[in-house]
Amino acid sequence: MNPELKVGKKIGVGASGEVYSARLRGSLDVAAKVFKTTSDDHYSDNEIAAMRRCRHPRLVMFLGHGRVNKDSMFIVMELMNQGGMNKRLWYASNTPTWNDRLQWLTDVAEGMKYLHNIMHCCHRDLKSPNILLSGKPGGATHAKIADFGMSKIVVSDAQTKEYTTKHSFKGRKSRYGGKTFGAQASSLTFKNASMMQGGFWTSNVGTLEWLAPELLKANKDRVKMKAHYTDTVDQYAFGCVMYECLELRPPWSHDKKYQWSENIYDALMAGLRPPTTKWSAHGYRELMKLCWNQLPSRRPGFDLIYEKLQRIRQRSRGKAPKHSLSGAIRSVVRGTQQIEDKSEIHNPIREDCI
Repeated sequence: MNPELKVGKKIGVGASGEVYSARLRGSLDVAAKVFKTTSDDHYSDNEIAAMRRCRHPRLVMFLGHGRVNKDSMFIVMELMNQGGMNKRLWYASNTPTWNDRLQWLTDVAEGMKYLHNIMHCCHRDLKSPNILLSGKPGGATHAKIADFGMSKIVVSDAQTKEYTTKHSFKGRKSRYGGKTFGAQASSLTFKNASMMQGGFWTSNVGTLEWLAPELLKANKDRVKMKAHYTDTVDQYAFGCVMYECLELRPPWSHDKKYQWSENIYDALMAGLRPPTTKWSAHGYRELMKLCWNQLPSRRPGFDLIYEKLQRIRQRSRGKAPKHSLSGAIRSVVRGTQQIEDKSEIHNPIREDCI
């Protein structure tokens, strides 16, 4: 490791590496991400290339990079002192205010608008664990987008890619520390290895619970398949993040049967989405449904998403959605007990594909 960088304790684990607190040149608190690489060229790494190229107040700031040894590299980034948004949504004893959640979503939409419209970059792994929070005591907390290891530059006119895969979802457990069974070697054209992280199945094109139907469909069979997708896969994932902010739980965590990936696949192919509680801010649920629409062409751009979220924030300032299941939901996420009265859970949302 570079002598100018003093590494401290581990503060996180991501799909592509481990993150440590560190001090740069004895004065600046930063985060250092260490990850494996087979490349001798620093600039050929996906994440380094993306972070060097993309600069915006709503993206985690890139400060530098270097090599640990012949097999590992490190990236130095700004330190986000409140960690991942998922921890505040799923596990925090004090539920974030509705205004805070809308602020974080607006921040993310602003960052994604920059990635899509200015940099023509598709993130491909947008989820609450990859959204980091930072703020001063007594001040506002803001969100920034992180983890560009799976990002891809899209073609500006067509914005379409092809890939092939041999993944089988049969018998594979997807979350909450579940083990994988019969995992097949990937033939995806992208170089990052598939792995389990934090109990969620992370593939070369994102994380299962946040994957758009068009991406998930290509992973069904062991035979080679072709799939076309556009940068609207990020809008779908953003809809799932909106779901997390509303329900205070991960996508597909409402029923134990969705611990298995083939059940998520079947539900998505049938046009189903995770169930929601009855109440939300005016316009919020409608925007969420637009984002995760089954048809990519019907998903709004992030410029429109950003504008709609700003209007929702203005209308709902000081108000909060009503949750009938908040206590039971947290118990399910932590695996401590089951929901006793399943009649409280609304039927899954069905996305009309017509």
